[in-house]
Amino acid sequence: MQHFLKHLRYFLILSVSLLLFLISCSKKEDESSSTSSSPCYTTTPSDKGSCSSNSTLTASTKVPLLMVRVQYNNACFSSDETTWANKMFGTSDGQMNHYLAETTYSKYQFSPASETSGCTNDGVITVNMPENHPNTQKNSWACYASKAITEADSSSSFDFASYDTDSNGKLSVTELQVIFMVAGGESASSINTPGGIWGMATALLCDVNGDGSYADESGEHGITLDNVRLWG
Repeated sequence: MQHFLKHLRYFLILSVSLLLFLISCSKKEDESSSTSSSPCYTTTPSDKGSCSSNSTLTASTKVPLLMVRVQYNNACFSSDETTWANKMFGTSDGQMNHYLAETTYSKYQFSPASETSGCTNDGVITVNMPENHPNTQKNSWACYASKAITEADSSSSFDFASYDTDSNGKLSVTELQVIFMVAGGESASSINTPGGIWGMATALLCDVNGDGSYADESGEHGITLDNVRLWG
């Protein structure tokens, strides 16, 4: 089991790295910012796209994955939801599940989490945060991750508890994984307009009260949604 979990964590890190690299390389095409007083997700709402996918998963182990696309007042995606769903869950050359199947000899792939936001069951939820991009750069984005996943829970019908298959009140990496796609720049590539985050320079620990420590009681080490614990 430890060997299995190690592989799952490794592939999630690979996924985050590759997807953030993809954002950096195609930033001009896939992201837009607004200089108006209205949020860009209001003036140019994100399109859900065609909702079509013809990918067939063949791996022996399929790990459910929820992709949360995060938009801010001044940082939005111009590419549609289907584009990102296919980049993550597609099995064609250049898509993530093709890479995972190839590198793990068809042992691991990500399956889209069931949800009803936008395109039903494509594994993607888009959340609109009513604030400007936090521009954390090399600092931790963890507290904003907590806000984004809470917004995803409250603004959609996603049921985190349904993935607690062993009914222990916690979600393990084998039951559900979450990846964030954040509109804006990737600070590791010195792209910080209209704001940037350093995708691999953070852990999901949020020092809510600023006392320099993390306590379960304040929701700093993990978060509870739908009566199940994530991340902690």
